[in-house]
Amino acid sequence: MYKFFKVAEFDAVGGPQNATMGQDGFMETPTKKGRFVVGYIGKHRSYSRYGFSSEVAWGTPLREHQGKVQIYINKSWIDLSKYTKAYHGYTEESILDYLKKWNKKLTTFNDEKGKYELPDSWIYNDFGHLTIKYFKDSNENYKLDKGEAFMGDFIHTTSKDEVATIKGRVVSLSGSHGCIHVKPNDIDVLVKYYIKIGSIVEVKSYQEKTAMTTFEQSYGRPPYETHFYPGKRKIFIYKVTKIQQ
Repeated sequence: MYKFFKVAEFDAVGGPQNATMGQDGFMETPTKKGRFVVGYIGKHRSYSRYGFSSEVAWGTPLREHQGKVQIYINKSWIDLSKYTKAYHGYTEESILDYLKKWNKKLTTFNDEKGKYELPDSWIYNDFGHLTIKYFKDSNENYKLDKGEAFMGDFIHTTSKDEVATIKGRVVSLSGSHGCIHVKPNDIDVLVKYYIKIGSIVEVKSYQEKTAMTTFEQSYGRPPYETHFYPGKRKIFIYKVTKIQQ
């Protein structure tokens, strides 16, 4: 038997309870229920759906050089148009103008006058500065083996919330396409103290509106488990202790 005792909680928002079409033209689906194992903690790059924003990792050095947008990769500056597939075929002028306007949209708030300029690092990545990916562990060895794969749902922040945090603004989590959105400062706390490679992430059903602060059950993985309650919009961190029989 294992004893679970809640030691922390964090705001978190998943996908909608019922699948719906998002404003971006992609389906927003419920966050998949289940018990999963963390297999990756780090920056995320997306090469298909979010290529324009997320093909470059968050925080990559960025500059304007002779009318071109360049990123600093492998100790050298590379034209964005040559590095990423998403920007192939676009003129250097249009890329620069597009990213400057996007920067203004991200960083300007109602009480500020925004400027069309390029930031000094890549702040467009939809998945923020850090992601936590997990998988269904079919053989229960807590390792990602052949035949197992990361879920399409994972824990991450958003570019909007990252910029709001940098500027000292209130972060209001938005719904996702199925992933679990958390605040930028909170994801740092999660990986520093509670979530490691091999840790458990359990996603509850949307009907579970009440989360227990302490309980016992026949299975568990010390020292901590992360349980997401999508209906409650909360992540609970449980201290897990094996009870001597």
